[in-house]
Amino acid sequence: MKKKLTDIEAVKKKVDEFKQNKKPTLAGLCRMLKVAPNTLYRAMDDEDEVGDLLMDAYLYLVQMHEEGLYNASCYGHAFWLRSIRKYIDFSGGETVVDQKNVSKSFILNIIEPDKDENA
Repeated sequence: MKKKLTDIEAVKKKVDEFKQNKKPTLAGLCRMLKVAPNTLYRAMDDEDEVGDLLMDAYLYLVQMHEEGLYNASCYGHAFWLRSIRKYIDFSGGETVVDQKNVSKSFILNIIEPDKDENA
């Protein structure tokens, strides 16, 4: 069943609720909206008010993970950004290009600390 996100006020209310969550997740956003991730991605690409609201919620989630990179234990955030958002990680020698839309991709540059072999 294909879910349509047409009720702007309902979507706005759900996005506002999502942003109040202290630990927001992509699955949580999809569950709130009662849509599959692919439906969410397609709706975000629409150039209308609903697409803008969904993109705002998604970027809020991305921002939470980007801010998490400044924490001492940032590997979970880095993993999420590489695997879900398809950020480019230059530290491992491999690059992954965002398959959704290159213009929407960001670059993640994780620099691992020098490892002292004598330690």
